[in-house]
Amino acid sequence: MALEISFASYPTTEERPTTQKPIRKEGLLGCGGIRKGQETTKDSLVGCQPPLAATNLPFLLRRELASPLVSPTQRSGLFSAPFVSLPEKPTFSLLHPHFSQLSLSQFRSYAELNIELSPHLNCFTGLNGAGKTNLLDAIHYLAFTRGFRHHLDKQAVKEGEAYFMIGATWVKDGHLRQLHCNFLPGKGKKLLVNHKAIERMSDHIGQVPLVAILPSDTDLIHGQSADRRRFLDMLISQYDHQFLYHLIQYERILQQRNALLRSMSEQRFFDLEQLQLWDEQLIPHGQAVKLGRETFTEAFAPLFATYFADIVSDKEQPTIRYRSQLPGNDPASWRQFLADQADKDRVNGYTVGGVHRDDLTFEINGQSVRNFGSQGQQKTFIIALKLAQYQFLQEKTNMAPLLLLDDLFDKLDRQRLLQIAHLLQTRISGQIFITDTSASRLVEIFVETPREIRYFSVADSQVQPLV
Repeated sequence: MALEISFASYPTTEERPTTQKPIRKEGLLGCGGIRKGQETTKDSLVGCQPPLAATNLPFLLRRELASPLVSPTQRSGLFSAPFVSLPEKPTFSLLHPHFSQLSLSQFRSYAELNIELSPHLNCFTGLNGAGKTNLLDAIHYLAFTRGFRHHLDKQAVKEGEAYFMIGATWVKDGHLRQLHCNFLPGKGKKLLVNHKAIERMSDHIGQVPLVAILPSDTDLIHGQSADRRRFLDMLISQYDHQFLYHLIQYERILQQRNALLRSMSEQRFFDLEQLQLWDEQLIPHGQAVKLGRETFTEAFAPLFATYFADIVSDKEQPTIRYRSQLPGNDPASWRQFLADQADKDRVNGYTVGGVHRDDLTFEINGQSVRNFGSQGQQKTFIIALKLAQYQFLQEKTNMAPLLLLDDLFDKLDRQRLLQIAHLLQTRISGQIFITDTSASRLVEIFVETPREIRYFSVADSQVQPLV
């Protein structure tokens, strides 16, 4: 059985199957990464088998272990947030990557749909339950090969139907590419670029950079540590395929280690030497994941603080802390950490500690946003986090990401609404998709934008362009 990587929680009390097909090693980056300087063409995107099991992210584990990693430097877990300057106006161009057309067939509430899109702003308005969010979910599928609403692909098939199909025309550097994501129960899911299925879905991650601001983003504050790890890992993986490779390998080896622990528990014996063999394979990938997350957080914190100040003020000082269970990140520290927890692993039957249990903590003026932040502070924290994510990803990929905004403006006071709208118009240069229940609200806040806006009315999963 093929295994998939998940950016959600790792196995704890319950393990997933660990048998898998022989793994083939290819490519410079080991996980479908594009070589530095290599032109991204349709051929470089080829490669994807349909998944055999539905999990939280469809990244297939189809690689051998990477060569040992050079020992990384240790970094502090707390990153203060000095301010950085931001561009006041983005450069708008029809050449920035965008979808020019979107088609759906039997996807969620839609039987059939085909619409032409603006390369700049696309606003979908209608009552709650009309089908607006399903349109954003389809676009998310084309970027990540999964939706953001449910983790099981079969739940995205329209009720009573046998399959779903999402198609779009992707415009990049003046070239058109046809993207399709198809799912048929029993056959699995396929992603096709110019009608050719890619072999590894992980190869596609980062080809359509995307940031989404969703109502469920409150989970970043109130949810489990897995939600915050997913935020980290999904962002980093869009621009660093080497990180994605190590993340995939870490989870694969972790599952094998957990399978050994469970087997020893069932047979009532404990072989530390066997466990240490898995430890030596786990450590270099764990080092790379920890270093990647620390490096990202250190670089990201000042940018996030600037966006937060732009929305609120500089009187409140936000802080992001990457909290790891490991005191260091050299091989010796890892070996000692795993040795110290070996008895707990034996009793529990799984690996109780490692980077799969690390977390992010969010604070304002030294106090937890989760425990002490007001509802307005929490919402502002998330919006600033996502807008900073957008600029960070743009700088790393040298490509303006897509931005999805699902009911962002609902329940915002007028001052913050206008301030956020100003940031969208002055700092977001890529294609934007917005859903809202009020068309008049969107018209009001974007009345002076120099960018092309296309408005759509959505009712009962029927989409009509508005003149």
